[in-house]
Amino acid sequence: IKTVAKVLKRNARAIDTPSRLGGEEFSVLLPDVDSKSAMVVAERIRDSIEKEDVELLGHVTASVGVATYFEHSNNLEELMEMADQAMYRSKINGRNQVQMAKTKDDSSWQEIAIAAFMEILSKRSIPVPPDTARQICSQLSQKMVSESTARDLVFQTADTIATIYTNMNCTGITKLKVALAVKLAKKMELPDVEIDKLKVAVLLYDIGKALIPPELMNKKEPLTEEEKNILRNHPMVGVQEILKPISVVSDILPIVENHHENWDGSGYPQKISGENIPILSQIILLVDSYCALIQNRPYRAALSQEEAIDVINNEIGKKWNSKLVYDFIQVLCIENAIEDNILNY
Repeated sequence: IKTVAKVLKRNARAIDTPSRLGGEEFSVLLPDVDSKSAMVVAERIRDSIEKEDVELLGHVTASVGVATYFEHSNNLEELMEMADQAMYRSKINGRNQVQMAKTKDDSSWQEIAIAAFMEILSKRSIPVPPDTARQICSQLSQKMVSESTARDLVFQTADTIATIYTNMNCTGITKLKVALAVKLAKKMELPDVEIDKLKVAVLLYDIGKALIPPELMNKKEPLTEEEKNILRNHPMVGVQEILKPISVVSDILPIVENHHENWDGSGYPQKISGENIPILSQIILLVDSYCALIQNRPYRAALSQEEAIDVINNEIGKKWNSKLVYDFIQVLCIENAIEDNILNY
């Protein structure tokens, strides 16, 4: 830390402000410098750190993120967050490099998801064992060789976190949820930009449950009203305490916040109804409910697909509208036909 601080001070102008943010994170404020020049400075600092001999360690490297006031944002908190995400992208892309901040429009949904998970785990926003958090962050930091690699990484991360807070084997469940949600959204002819939001939201919509006591999450006996209220509050907890500080996922907050609202207004936390519920939240509620029905739970055995569809049909007009259910059943029928063709091939 002392060596890095020395390098930063040596490379700073009189009007620059190098500082330590905490841990192994540093920042340098560069007045009157545009993005292009900031990248030059950042690269010079990165190179200087790599060349510096560190006592007992030899040589170390730095992953650097750059964001510029007004060019990227005129909000200071958001600007810091964007620089932070650019730094995480440097780690993800192989470390020892400099990355310019991206707007959400310039980032793929996989990059957004990886950046969100990296921040949640590295800042210990949820109670994941430290060794597990470090292992996941290490995996997420590996250089991405393809979109499918990144996609598999975020699915595995979501499954691992869900397994921890539910105390159930959730392997493969995130991939299924994303696949069903995306197929339903495409059948409804939603635009690609909304589908990308949906993918990220499916990965993170239940993150608030990680802050619910494990004994409550896994209770086999009927819940008290007080316990039900704790569970019902998890969408707001997830948004306010975990996701809101992460600027790259700001556009999915309403989706997460409203994913337990029912069509008839009987849901939670805000008891909104009908078309007032974001359509992506409606999709998540339906897909989540279906996947829960076909899984074993502490209080019941898994239902068959036919039984699950019967339950869903019985709640048309209550939890969801008929058109959404019709489209979803069509998606399931198509999935079954594909599986049958493969089996009969």
